[in-house]
Amino acid sequence: MRLERGGSDDFLCPHDDVPLPDDAHGIDREAEVVVVVDDVPLGATAAQAATHIRLVMLANDWSLRGLQPRELKTGFGFIHAKPSTSFGPVAVTPDELGEHWKDDRVRMDIEQDGASIFGVIDQQLVRATQQG
Repeated sequence: MRLERGGSDDFLCPHDDVPLPDDAHGIDREAEVVVVVDDVPLGATAAQAATHIRLVMLANDWSLRGLQPRELKTGFGFIHAKPSTSFGPVAVTPDELGEHWKDDRVRMDIEQDGASIFGVIDQQLVRATQQG
C-alpha cells in the first residue's frame, strides 16, 4: 500500500471519456479503493485518523508506465505519468459496507476485468494525508 502524490486538479466523472495520449506511453489502469476524509487533525494517530473517514469509493487509477521512470527520478511525484483519475458512480459510508468494513478497513474482493483484487484501507495512509 502506498500514498502517491500527483496532480489533483482534474478528476473525471464515472462516464467521462478518459483523454489518454499515445499508447506508446504504456497505458495501464488499476482499480483503487479511495476514502474521503473530513479534517484530520495534525498529529492524529492512525486510529484517530481513521475516525475521519466519511466515504469509501472506487476509482480507476490511470498510469503511463513509459513516463514513470523519468518522473520517479525527480522525487517530486507523478505529474505526466498519472493522468486524471476517474471515479466510480457511487460513494458509500463505512457503515453501509456492513460486515465488509472491519477494523477501519474494507475487507472484500473487488473485481476488475474478471480478476479479483482485495480492497484494504490502511490507517497509516489516512494519517499520512494530514502530513502535507
